[in-house]
Amino acid sequence: MTLEGSEAKLWHEYPLPSALPSAFEQWVSHIRNSTRDDNHIQLATQLTTLMEATSQAAKTGAAVAL
Repeated sequence: MTLEGSEAKLWHEYPLPSALPSAFEQWVSHIRNSTRDDNHIQLATQLTTLMEATSQAAKTGAAVAL
């Protein structure tokens, strides 16, 4: 959408969806409610694996297979 002339100078506000709880708030909620988020646990495990591989690659100068 392209605005021309005086319309281009008008202020336009667009509503944003409500923010999701922060990662910390979600973590605390899972502890309080004795629940777990298997998807986030899997993502955290994959991120840890990736970070360990990058650290090993930096130390050795060689590619690390994942």
